[in-house]
Amino acid sequence: MTTCLNNLGNLYSMQSKYDKAKPLYEWALTICEKVLGSEHPDTAICLNNLGVLYNEQGKNKKVELLYKWALVIYEKVLGSDHLDMAVTLQNLAIIYYSQGKSNKVEPLYEWVLVINEKVLGVEHPEMARTLYNLALLYER
Repeated sequence: MTTCLNNLGNLYSMQSKYDKAKPLYEWALTICEKVLGSEHPDTAICLNNLGVLYNEQGKNKKVELLYKWALVIYEKVLGSDHLDMAVTLQNLAIIYYSQGKSNKVEPLYEWVLVINEKVLGVEHPEMARTLYNLALLYER
């Protein structure tokens, strides 16, 4: 059920129909918390999706809290070197970059690089994307 809600929320979000996406993400989050618990990876996925939506709407304070909450869950349940962790770290780095908080961005991208290299290998496209983002930071 939550996968369907998240997928439909993603579709609306991509269409910039945020008013339709938000209740779907919130409903998925509520279900995950009630059925799976507040420390389940699927709950973290719902938090991350809601964070992406808020980011698209420019609600940076809410975004940061949601990403950090998701990171706590991922690290506790999946470990600090899981790909879901890398995705949310990268999302948080993008928020900090947009806020001009360069000192917080670099360690996050470096952590993402470590995860991606370990899990995906050095020749994976995700490595290139993270290296590009890090280069943009250094260029700034």
